[in-house]
Amino acid sequence: PAKRTVVVQSPERDTLTFKAIDRVTNFAGLKPGQLVDVRYYRVTDYLVAKTTPEVTEMAREMVRDPARAPGLPGTQMRARLWLLEGMVVRVDMAARKVEIVDPNGGGIVRSPWIKTPEGQFELAKFQPGDMISMVFSERSAFAITPVR
Repeated sequence: PAKRTVVVQSPERDTLTFKAIDRVTNFAGLKPGQLVDVRYYRVTDYLVAKTTPEVTEMAREMVRDPARAPGLPGTQMRARLWLLEGMVVRVDMAARKVEIVDPNGGGIVRSPWIKTPEGQFELAKFQPGDMISMVFSERSAFAITPVR
C-alpha cells in the first residue's frame, strides 16, 4: 500500500505488477483475490544499447528528466522511466528479453519485453559478457475497477 503497487494475475499473460497513479482513488479499497479491470500504460523500452560513457549519461539524463517520459492516456501525468544496466548473461530473442547480472546485488535480472523495432535491433547484437544499459517506462495503472 505505501508504494501504491498492485500485483495482478492475468489470464492472458504472466503476473503483472502495476504502480497505481494518484488518479486511482479507490486504491485503498482493493482487496486480494478481487477480480478487477485494469487500464494501464505498459512497459515500453526507450533505450536499449551497449554501455558507453555517452550511453550512460544519456540514460541517466532520460531518467532524471520527467519531461522525457511518455504521457499517460487521459491524464496530465507522465509515466516514470527507470534504468536497468548490467552484464549480459543470456539473450532470449524468442521472448525479446535479456538476462543480466545486476551490478548492485549480483543477482540475475530478466528485462521486460523489448517491444520497439529499434530496441529489438540492438537486442540482437548483444552477447554474453556485454555491458548494457536500458531505459523503460514503469507499468502504470490509471484505472482499477473491481468487477467482483
